[in-house]
Amino acid sequence: MSIVAARPHPFVLSALIRRYHSFTVLVIVGLIAVGVSGLVTGGLGRIYGKDAIAGDTLSAHLSAARCADLREYAPAATTCSQAELFHHADEVVMYRVAMLPLGLLLAAAYWFARRRWLRAATEDPAVRTLRLGLGVGAFGLASVALLGTAAGHASTAGLARNLSDGLIALAVTLAFIIAASRSAAGPAS
Repeated sequence: MSIVAARPHPFVLSALIRRYHSFTVLVIVGLIAVGVSGLVTGGLGRIYGKDAIAGDTLSAHLSAARCADLREYAPAATTCSQAELFHHADEVVMYRVAMLPLGLLLAAAYWFARRRWLRAATEDPAVRTLRLGLGVGAFGLASVALLGTAAGHASTAGLARNLSDGLIALAVTLAFIIAASRSAAGPAS
């Protein structure tokens, strides 16, 4: 006797996609928010310096091999610690900014899928309420945590990263709150 893994019936999978596709919006908004926070963090780093992004101390003890690697990456650095700071700050910004085109591509793909395959799919009001509530909760908690961390900084080291992330998360939270209040006030648009 062979054991075969149960596969969902195509109709069941189709029904799930049609009902919950709008949760893709949470992922899209998250990716775009991370990308925008990378741009803002990079701008703050240009104004206030890379230590405002990375938050590294300039007293790190590095091996000769690691120092050589970092110096290759950041030739303008005068010390190994400074090279490490430059490297970390650039990573923080570049990895976040890379999320922006990914979010925009996913948004375009979702828009296309909605027009092509999900044209007749309407969002259940309960699913919409759940999606908006998850958006408010996730981004709201993130904004409180990040802004709280920024407020607790004893120095400016790393402050730009937490401050920009917290403010972007707060803006997204407010957008979800507005969408939720509009949704509660009338039919989904």
